[in-house]
Amino acid sequence: FKLERFDFLRATTGNMFRPADVMVGADGAIYVADWFDPGVGGHNDRDKSCSGTIYRVAPKGFVPTVPEIKRPLTTGGALTLLSSPAINVRYAGYQALRKAGAAALPAVRSLLEHPNRYLRGRAIYLLPYLGAEWLDMAAEYLTDEDPVTRLVAFRALRSAGGDPLTLIRPLLEDPDPHLRRELAIALRDLDPFRKGTYVASLLSRYDGDRTYLEACGLAAEKTEDRVWSQLRVLANANDPLLWTPQFAEVTWRLKAPMAISALKTRAESAELREADRLFAIESLAFIDTPTAVLALLEIARTPGPVGASATRWLIHLGSTRWAQFDVLDKLKEQGIYDPAKVK
Repeated sequence: FKLERFDFLRATTGNMFRPADVMVGADGAIYVADWFDPGVGGHNDRDKSCSGTIYRVAPKGFVPTVPEIKRPLTTGGALTLLSSPAINVRYAGYQALRKAGAAALPAVRSLLEHPNRYLRGRAIYLLPYLGAEWLDMAAEYLTDEDPVTRLVAFRALRSAGGDPLTLIRPLLEDPDPHLRRELAIALRDLDPFRKGTYVASLLSRYDGDRTYLEACGLAAEKTEDRVWSQLRVLANANDPLLWTPQFAEVTWRLKAPMAISALKTRAESAELREADRLFAIESLAFIDTPTAVLALLEIARTPGPVGASATRWLIHLGSTRWAQFDVLDKLKEQGIYDPAKVK
C-alpha cells in the first residue's frame, strides 16, 4: 500500500489551513476538519463566520459505502457494527453484543478466528463480559504468541474487574516492552505497600525506552523509596560510582529521597565523567526535600562546572519550588550568590 503525498496547504486556503479534528468515518475513509482562521485559534481566533472544509482522505477510486443495519439489531448486525473502522459505530456493536451475553457467543467466536488481528482483538475484549467460561478463555490469550493479543487480553480482563496484581504477576517477565508498560500503568493507583515489588521488577528491565521509564515512574508514585531500594538490590547497584546509565536514569525519574546520598557521591566524585556528575546534580534538583537542598549547597562549593551547575539549580529553584527552604539566603551566607551582581 503506497500513500501518495498530499499538500493540504496548496489544495486549501494556504496559511489559513487550521486542521481542527480528524476521525474515521463509517465508510472507512479519514475525514479532516479544516477551520478557516487567519489567527492561531484559541484566544486569538479571528474567524467570525465559523467556516471551513471537511476533507475526505481515501484511496483512488474509493466508493463510500455504509453497511445497512436492520432493526431490531441482530447479533449478526451487531457484529457488522463491531467490525466498522469508525469508533462510534463499533462501540454501538460492542454494547449490543455485550448486552446479548451468551447469545452473542457464536458471533464472537467467528470473529476470534478472523485473519485481521484488530477484529480478533475486539472479540477478545468482549469475552470477559459473556460469562465465566469465556472469562477463562480470555485469560488463555495472555499466553498467546502475538504480543498485541496478550496486551488486548490483559486490558480486557482488567477492564472487566480482574484483580490487577493477580493478572500482572505472571506477566512481569514478558518479553514485550509494550505489554510491560501496560502493566506499569495498571499499577499506578494500587496500594503502595503491595505494588512496590512489581514496579521494581518492571524497572529492572528498563533498557533506555523513555516511554517505558515514564510508565514505571507513574507506577511508583507514593512508594518511590521502596521501589528504588528494591531495584538497587536487583541491579546490584550499591556502589554509586558503578551505576549503569539505565540505573542512573531510573534514579532520576523516581526522585527518591533515599537516593540523595548516593547522588551526592556521584556528583562529587572526580572518577566519573563530567556528564554523569552533572546528571546526578539534575537528579538531586528534582527531589523536593530539605536534604536535597543541603546536598546541592555542599556541592555548590566544588570548583568548576559541577559547582556552577549546582549553584544554577539552587538559584533557579530558590525562587520557585524551593522558596520555602530559604535557599538564596543560604547561598549568600556561603558567599556563592550576590543578587546585586545578577542582572
